[in-house]
Amino acid sequence: MPIWLTIAIAAVASAIMYLAPVIGSVPGVMLATASALPLFLIGLSIGWWPMAIAAVAGGVVILVTAGWPVGLQYLIGSSLPAAFLAQRALLARPVGDDPSSRDLEWYPTGHLVTWVSILPAVGMIAGFVAFLGWEGGPKGAVKVYIDLVMSLAPAVDVDSVERGAEALETWKAVFLESLPGWAAVVWASLMILNGLTAQWIVARSGRNIRPTPSMASIKLPQWLMGALAALLLLSFVTDG
Repeated sequence: MPIWLTIAIAAVASAIMYLAPVIGSVPGVMLATASALPLFLIGLSIGWWPMAIAAVAGGVVILVTAGWPVGLQYLIGSSLPAAFLAQRALLARPVGDDPSSRDLEWYPTGHLVTWVSILPAVGMIAGFVAFLGWEGGPKGAVKVYIDLVMSLAPAVDVDSVERGAEALETWKAVFLESLPGWAAVVWASLMILNGLTAQWIVARSGRNIRPTPSMASIKLPQWLMGALAALLLLSFVTDG
């Protein structure tokens, strides 16, 4: 299969999966959580640059079909971080001082986990800056996205029941307030799951570029544990 066709299929598949929640069903939401999987599949089997092209192309597809806020959200929150992680994962250098050695030392898995921990904060800052000009700021942009998904989902007659409408608005408010914390955890978990799933698939087919690392060999940087402890302490002495 030509590489350009592989890139196109991955881009379209990722975009369709990301937009799947508009059908208003549980399978649609599950597809959206795996929207980075087609990108990881080509990244970990062909290379990170075809993955980067597919990531941008997927963003263009969403931009055209669903508007720039959703397209930007896809690029910042899914496709570009996935491409960056694949690029890091595929870094390698010869073992020892012999540049001709076929034995390679791959980018440490613990460093990848560290990037997965850092990227949610980077994405939130980028999203905050990107949507400053939006009516209501970043929260307003997220609210528009929630309303868009709910408007495209199968109709639920909540407006006819006052209590139902009030409950819906309360849910939206709670969702927006708790968004940063749970979104970071969910995002990191899904990115790791998609990456590991893609690596398992390409390794089973014998097309993996990087050997599958052992989970027992993961070593996190010491400063990361200190930073997590400091953030945990900070959460107790502030309003969250």
